[in-house]
Amino acid sequence: MTLSSLKCSSTIHEFINGVTEPPYPTPKLVDDAQVFSAQSLRDLSWEVGVRFPDAFREERVSLLAIYPHLGFIHWHINENTIERLKNQFSAQFKQTAKLIIRVYDITNINFNGFNANRQFDIDIHSLTGSYYLNVNNFECNLMVEIGFLFEDLSFIACKRSNTMYFDRPRRSSCLKTSGLYVNQAFTRMFTVENVACASVFDRMSQLLGKIGDTPLSIAVFLNEQAITGAQKERPITHFLENVLQKCKSMGVYPQLFAPTKQEISKSVHLPLIQRVKHSSSGMVSRFKAAHKKTPFDCIQCHDWYSAPAAINTLATEFLPLVSVMHSTESQRSADMENELSECIKGWEKKIVDSAQSVLAPNESTREIIVRDYGKTPDGLSIVPDTLNASPDRGRNADYIRCRYGLSDQKPVILFSGEIAFHNGADLLMDSIPSVCNEFSQGQYVFAGEGSMKSDLEHRAWQTGVSDRCRFLGDVPSDIFPQLLSACDILIIPARTPQNTALAELGLKLGKPVITTHQAGLQIVRHGINGLLVYDNIGSVTWGLKEMLANPLSVLRSSVMDDSTLLRTTECIAAMYITQWALAALYQKGKYNE
Repeated sequence: MTLSSLKCSSTIHEFINGVTEPPYPTPKLVDDAQVFSAQSLRDLSWEVGVRFPDAFREERVSLLAIYPHLGFIHWHINENTIERLKNQFSAQFKQTAKLIIRVYDITNINFNGFNANRQFDIDIHSLTGSYYLNVNNFECNLMVEIGFLFEDLSFIACKRSNTMYFDRPRRSSCLKTSGLYVNQAFTRMFTVENVACASVFDRMSQLLGKIGDTPLSIAVFLNEQAITGAQKERPITHFLENVLQKCKSMGVYPQLFAPTKQEISKSVHLPLIQRVKHSSSGMVSRFKAAHKKTPFDCIQCHDWYSAPAAINTLATEFLPLVSVMHSTESQRSADMENELSECIKGWEKKIVDSAQSVLAPNESTREIIVRDYGKTPDGLSIVPDTLNASPDRGRNADYIRCRYGLSDQKPVILFSGEIAFHNGADLLMDSIPSVCNEFSQGQYVFAGEGSMKSDLEHRAWQTGVSDRCRFLGDVPSDIFPQLLSACDILIIPARTPQNTALAELGLKLGKPVITTHQAGLQIVRHGINGLLVYDNIGSVTWGLKEMLANPLSVLRSSVMDDSTLLRTTECIAAMYITQWALAALYQKGKYNE
C-alpha cells in the first residue's frame, strides 16, 4: 500500500462519518521519501485496524463511486429521527410503510426534490447498512435518500446523501506508477518510481538474502574529475551520486572514492594520462584506510579514467571487481589510432579482463566490448543508464516548434504523408472545426504534398481554423524525425491499408497514434498506445476529442520499451546491487543457482 492510498482511505473515512476532524489523534504519516521500517508499518496498520471503523454516532448517508458502473451506499439513521418523523407525520405512518433507498439522477439540473431526470427505489431492512449500486448510465450525477414509502406512494425522506459524479468508463486520468516495495520477509522496504519493475527488486532481494546479516559494503571508484578539472558539468558523477543514494535506501552501503579538489589543482598542468595516475594514487590511499577499518565486499569502477585506481587496489587486495563501461574508447575516438587512444584501450582491456562482471548501457556497447576485448558474453550485463538520453531532445523540440511557428504550450497533432483522399487528409480537416469549438489548445500540422493540399488550406480559411493549422509541404528527411519527436499526437486517418513504418516510428518515440480500422495498422492497440476510429468525420472527431480530453502521458506510458522502464534511479541501483551481490557470493564460494 502506498502513502497516497493511505491518505485517500483517511479522506474516505472522514467523508463517510460526516466529520471534518476525526475524534481521535490522526496517525502521523511518514513523508513519501522516507524509508519505512517494519515496526513503523506494523504500528500504522495497528492504529488503522483499531480505529476504523469507529462506533456509529452520527447520522449519515454517503454515496461513493468505486468505478464508473459501480457505486457504494453507506448509511446510518438514528432511532430518534424515526420517532420524530412518526410524531410529525402520524397520519402517513398509519399506513403500511417500508424503508427504502431512493436513487435520483440529477445530471445537469438544479434538484428541488421532484424534478430528477429519473429515479428508482431499493428496498432495505435496517437503519444501518451498506449497498453496492449498479450504475447503468455514465457521465451522470447521482444522489440518494433514505426514507419511508407508503401505500399511497407518498415518500418521506429521513436523510439525503451527497451528490456523486460517475464518469465514463475509460482509463484513469490519474496515473501514478510509484509505490512502496516490501520484500516477503519485511526486511527491506523502500519507495520506488515504477512498480512495474518489481521483478528487478525481487531478484536483488533474493541475492542479498544469501549474503547474510552483514550489510553489503562496496567501494566505488570514479575519477571523472581528472578529465573534467574544475568544470561543473560532470554527468557521471551526478548520475552516480543519485544512484548510490538509492542504494543506501535499499540497505546497502556503497562508498564513493573520488579525487579531492587539492589533488586536481596540483595535477591540472600534467598531461591527461599523468593527471589520471596522480589523482588515482590519492583515491587508493583513502580506500586502503577505509578498508582496513571496515572491509569492503566488492569494488566497482567507472570507465577508463577510474581503471588505474581499481587495478592498483586489486594488486594488493583480493576483492571482486565490477566494471561499468558507459562507453568505450572505440566509440569515443571513432576507431582513430593514436598513442593516447591506445593507452586508454590498454586500461579498458585490463579492467575488462579483471572484472567479475562488466556492465554496459546498451546492446551496441556490449557487442563492442566482446569484439575489442574478448570478454565472454556471460560476463557482460546490460544496465541502462540515464546518460544515453539525448540532452538535445528538448532543445530540438523547441527549435522545430519555433521553426514552424508552433506554440510550445499547446499539443501538436501531426498528419504526415500524401495529402490525398485515400490518406484521409480531408477527414482530419473536416473534423478540426468541431474539435476547435470544444478544445482551444490543439495545433494541427500537415506534413507533405498532394492534390488536396490547396483545397484543405482554403477550407481552413473558410472555417476559421487557419491559425490552428500549418501546411509544411515536404519536410526534409533529416528534419522529419525531429518534427515527429516535437509533436504530441500522430494521426493516420487513412481510408486504405497503410505501411506500418510511420506508426512504428511514432510509437517508438512514445507518441500515441490515432488511426482508422481501415488503415490496418495492427501495432496500434485501442486504448493502449492509441485510438482506433472509422473513416468518417464523426468518428475521427471523437478520436481527437477523446485524446485531447485525457492526459497524453496515460497513453504514452504504455508505449515505453523495457529499457525506458528500467532507466529509473531505483532500477539502476537495484541492478548495481544485484551485480555486487553476485560478485561477493562468487568470491565467497556461496553462489549456486
